[in-house]
Parts: sequence; C-alpha cells; structure tokens
Amino acid sequence: MELTDLIAPQKYNLTNEIDRFDSDRIALYWENEAGEKRTVTYHELIQKGKQFANVLNHLGIKKGDKIMTIVPRIIDAYVIYLGALRAGIAVIPGSEMLRSKDISYRINQGEAKAIVVYEAFTEQVDHIDETMPSLQHKISVAGESNGWLSMDRLMDQAPTTYTTVDTEKDDMAFLTYTSGTTGTPKGVVHTHAWAYAHLRIAPERWLDVREGDTVWATAGPGWQKWIWSPFLSVLGKGVTGLVYFGRFHPEKQLQLLQDYKVNVLCCTPTEYRLMSKVDHLDHYDLSQLHTACSAGEALNRGVIDVFKNTFDLQLKDGYGQTESTLLIGTLVGKDIRIGSMGQPILDEFITIIDEEGHEVPEGVVGTLLFAAIFQHCSKPIISSRSGIKNQLSVITS
Repeated sequence: MELTDLIAPQKYNLTNEIDRFDSDRIALYWENEAGEKRTVTYHELIQKGKQFANVLNHLGIKKGDKIMTIVPRIIDAYVIYLGALRAGIAVIPGSEMLRSKDISYRINQGEAKAIVVYEAFTEQVDHIDETMPSLQHKISVAGESNGWLSMDRLMDQAPTTYTTVDTEKDDMAFLTYTSGTTGTPKGVVHTHAWAYAHLRIAPERWLDVREGDTVWATAGPGWQKWIWSPFLSVLGKGVTGLVYFGRFHPEKQLQLLQDYKVNVLCCTPTEYRLMSKVDHLDHYDLSQLHTACSAGEALNRGVIDVFKNTFDLQLKDGYGQTESTLLIGTLVGKDIRIGSMGQPILDEFITIIDEEGHEVPEGVVGTLLFAAIFQHCSKPIISSRSGIKNQLSVITS
C-alpha cells in the first residue's frame, strides 16, 4: 500500500461505498437482552437511510449542517448516520454517558441544528438550562417524549427515494469529540476523505474482513470506534454485522460468537479478559473466528495465551486516536510479536523521536510522533514529520 492509495476522489460521499451492496444481502443481525431478534438487509437499511435524509431536509436541515445523536446499539443508529451523510450533513456522536452540560457543550460548540436521541435518554437534554441558539429540532428515537418530534412518525411520512447530495472529499462527515484528557473535549473534524482512507486501512490490513464474513465489533454508537468498525468496516465492505443490545456477560458473548458463527471479533481487552476466565471455555465452538482484534488498552499476555491455547486464535492489538484512523496494529501477513501493539500502517504515519524531536535509532525508547493533518473544530492543527514539538499529543513507546 502506498500513501496515494488512501487519497479519495475529489467528488466523494462515503455512502456511495455502501450503495454498491444495495441488495437482499444481510447487513445486520440484531439481538437484544430479551432475546428479540431482527435481520436487516442492505436494501432495507439503505432505503431507511434515504427516508431519514428526507426527514432532515423536510425539517430544513441541509448540506453543511450538523446534527448530534445519542443512541445505543440499535438499528436506527445506522439509519441516522446513513441518512445524514447521504444528505451532506455531519454527525456529532454522543455517548449515553453524557450529562446535560456535556450535551449542551457539544451542541453549542459544534453548532448542531438538531439532536436525535433514544427516548430513554431524552431527560438529560430536557434538563439543559443554558440556551442553545443553533438547535432547531429535537427528535426522539424508538419512543415518544413530550416536546420532541418522533423519528418513527417522521419516517412514516418520508419518501424512500433520495438523490445523494454532491459532496467534496474534504466536506465534513463526522465531528467527534475527544475525551478531554488535557482540557475540555475537542471536536475533531473527519471528512468523507477520512472515511475513504479508513476503509482501505482498518478492515483490510487489520480486521482482515473477507467476503461473506460476519463481523462483531462491540463498540457503542457514541464513540469514534463505532464509526471505525461496526459502521464503516462492516457496511463499507458489504459484510454482515452482529449488533447486541444488552449488558455484557462473558458467557453470553461467547454463546453469541458461537450461534452467529462470527468470523471477525473486535472488542476491548476487558471483554477478552473476562471471557478468558469462563469455566469450560473450551466447550464453546469458535472455529469460524479467523480474526480477533482489540483496542483501547494493552492486551494482557495471560489473556493472549488463553485464547491461543484454547482456540488456536491469535489476539491482535491495535492503536489509534480520535483524531486518526488505525495508526499501529498487528497487520495481516506480518509476523506477530507477543506483547507488541504492532507496526505502523504506513511508515509515513509514524516516527519515534527523542526529546529534541530527532528520530531515534532502532532499540531506543522514544516518543511516537504521528504525521497527520487534521482539524479540531474551529481550530486547525497541522503537523509534519519535523519541527512538531508540542503540536500533537504524543505517547512514550
């Protein structure tokens, strides 16, 4: 892979990648804690996305605008993203963990024109005291709430035909907020071109997504990792995603992996650790699983050994940031060094430097420097491979 392979066409909308699979091919298996199940095809999902694009336009929300959404692991999460992006509208993801002040901060800082919220979470929005000048509409998902528009009712009246808005590769697709480790959360701009590059990196070189696979990435829609894996790496590759809407139980997770014959798993080290402690772990049949990836924190060597010894499955690590796609990972076709988080996706992405900003020789501990150009909302930050001290967050490696 060359750096030029990651450059999107000038006219590009990421939903065009998904439209290639408009058919009766299964897009999503969905199951909740009560055992209710749904199967959704690509055709159904794309049609519903077009309906939601019409809903947004009917409400006066147009290309270049932004909406915020707070929804759990439900099918409507995919519908909301597909509809907004098709209409040239950027999405601000929000976790259900956000409180009123966190929500109002994102709405005001991101100038969102609408907020789309799962009905059970609307109370946090209703408790906001401060003014939100940009906010024009509140839409409730999977239920009705006083003072809110109902997504279901709006969708019932919306056409299923929609012409995708012409977008440029540098048009905003996502405005994702950092966790605020070094201050207030920062809104990170990801363009349609970012999605183009991501689709040629994570699913192909790390997750190893293959034709006909069933992929289970457990991240929730409030996080950038959901955009990475359950959304883009599944729908952008035309495979089937498993979505489980329920509390985590290691035995249940293992049973779902077996029942749905999952081929690719991406979850947190904590999930792997708890699964590794299940009694009679070898009673579960995970023979269909060809890739198991992890991100968010370092994988424990003991957990890696359990999965290798029990299932002959090598757990793969990966590293990225809200501001990026996958930067470092255990890559397809590369030798695995146990305990390492892998290699740079491209050498152009990463340099290891000393305190003076100079590259260090092999075997010397230094600091990771990410070569990137990205934008924090209202505050562009540009970095290069030299002269970058204090311009980017860095980690010791």
